[in-house]
Amino acid sequence: MKTSTKIAITIAIAFIIILTVVVIKQNKSQAPIPADDNKVTVLEETSPVSTFTWRYQEAGEDKYGLPLNNISLDAKYENGKIVTIKVDQVQGSCNEIDMSKDDADIVKNSTKIQCYAAGFGQRYKIVKGINSYEVLRKYFVEAEPDSVPPDYKYEKVAEVPLLQ
Repeated sequence: MKTSTKIAITIAIAFIIILTVVVIKQNKSQAPIPADDNKVTVLEETSPVSTFTWRYQEAGEDKYGLPLNNISLDAKYENGKIVTIKVDQVQGSCNEIDMSKDDADIVKNSTKIQCYAAGFGQRYKIVKGINSYEVLRKYFVEAEPDSVPPDYKYEKVAEVPLLQ
């Protein structure tokens, strides 16, 4: 065997050994760090929402003199993170209301709210979507005794991440 062939084979073997050592070291540095009690500690933790809290903030009056409120939603995750989502600005005042038969889809640890002024209002609830929690709004109107009010459908107005 020629000397140049022996040198090429030696360099190739050395390259393979060095590459193997680098790969092994990289894999070890990416492994989870075991805790003292032999449980694996996750380095980057995400968690689901544990509670939802509606917030209302007065925002002055509209051009007709009706009070305005900004609605926001705090999503508190099990890992302690809180994400606040601006939901809407509405006329009138807002409060929690009892759930009805069309609220079976509301996520646990949440409530339904209603905002109302001068015969018109909105209802809001939180449901679990495919990739996020969805904040839904449905309009409603007070009808005259001899008329039937329109039946508005819920529409998505905001999203909250499933995990944080």
